[in-house]
Amino acid sequence: MPRIAAPLTDAKLRNLKPKDRPYEVSDGGRPGLKVEVQPSGAKIWRFRYMLNGRREKLTIGEMGLAAARKRYDEARELVAQGTSPAVEKQREKARNADQEATVEGFFRHRFIPDHLARLRSHDRVIGLFERYILPKIGRFPLDRIVVEDVERILDGLKEKGHEASAVLVRAWLSSFFELAVDRRRITGNPAKQIKRKRVGQPAARDRVMTAPELRVYLTALRTPLSSVSEKHRLALELILLTACRRNEAVLAQWPDVDLSTGVWTVPPANQKAGIEHRVFLADRAREVLERLKAIGNGAPWVIPADRDIADHVHPETLNGSRGRLVRNTPALQALPAFTTHDGRRAFSTWAHEMLEHPDVVESCLGHTIKGVRGIYARPQFEAARRRLMQSWADYLHSLTVDNVVHIQNAAA
Repeated sequence: MPRIAAPLTDAKLRNLKPKDRPYEVSDGGRPGLKVEVQPSGAKIWRFRYMLNGRREKLTIGEMGLAAARKRYDEARELVAQGTSPAVEKQREKARNADQEATVEGFFRHRFIPDHLARLRSHDRVIGLFERYILPKIGRFPLDRIVVEDVERILDGLKEKGHEASAVLVRAWLSSFFELAVDRRRITGNPAKQIKRKRVGQPAARDRVMTAPELRVYLTALRTPLSSVSEKHRLALELILLTACRRNEAVLAQWPDVDLSTGVWTVPPANQKAGIEHRVFLADRAREVLERLKAIGNGAPWVIPADRDIADHVHPETLNGSRGRLVRNTPALQALPAFTTHDGRRAFSTWAHEMLEHPDVVESCLGHTIKGVRGIYARPQFEAARRRLMQSWADYLHSLTVDNVVHIQNAAA
């Protein structure tokens, strides 16, 4: 009697070691389903079956056990209906080949699943393509794109003063066309022929959001939007109101926050300078935190992850939400590219323009004050820091008031 193979498990699959020659292992209880272990260590799933008296083989590919079994079940269903899954796979390839003929088609059907899907920043990159690239060349045949097409996109961005965006667009277009070369869709990479120095330097860390930009951003944060959750909009507003670093907000836990006294204590482990940092909360910051606490429903983190409240939100998830906010708000789309940290610089600039004592500003930002001054700065400036953070929140709120009010106030 032939020996019946036992079903594979994830552990058994992981423990299949490569040999000098390829070998196959059956997944017991699933006739025809085998995993081929290659000398390189790759594990390729294959399904052998009979159809209309002929032996056929479907290469399922390299994937996990559960995914392979799902593909196997789908293929067996086709065989039961008298359809060849191997032939269907070839037809699907042909259909995809037609879909990938244009820049946008290759981006949607190849670049996103093969390259972007595994990146944490995929939302931001998709937004970059949808905003700057696809409207210009998305409908063009992929193999007809030349250097001049890429240059027109980059030059257009630079003419608008968006040099940092031009640098990013050039870099991502280079990756995009490199994948097209690997897939034998094109023979050369047009973006690679444009040197980075010709486009500009990477974004300098000196971007400061202006008052009109802050008005647009804050208004968008306070406007309900289906593609960005209330929790993420509140989190982004909290970062702006407190002038904190993004990671400080992401790692904040409720034991660190005292809403009764209006103090959020950032532990040294969460702080860039490695010091304990006390953030004095303005009235609006307290309101935001109270709402976040209600939304969190008992989560230990101030900004819990969407799928598991026992974990905090990932920083790139907030970046992705900010990207969707920009893509869905025309007024934000018109602004030069910005980050959450640019709001922190806006606070610093505003505070110094208000002729605030530099040590007070630096203490609010959680910067280290060197020398003897630093020893006395923290307790000495508590009242000044509270007042400054409330003034900042009041200033931000005033920006969202109708322009007529600003004119009247200025004339008073």
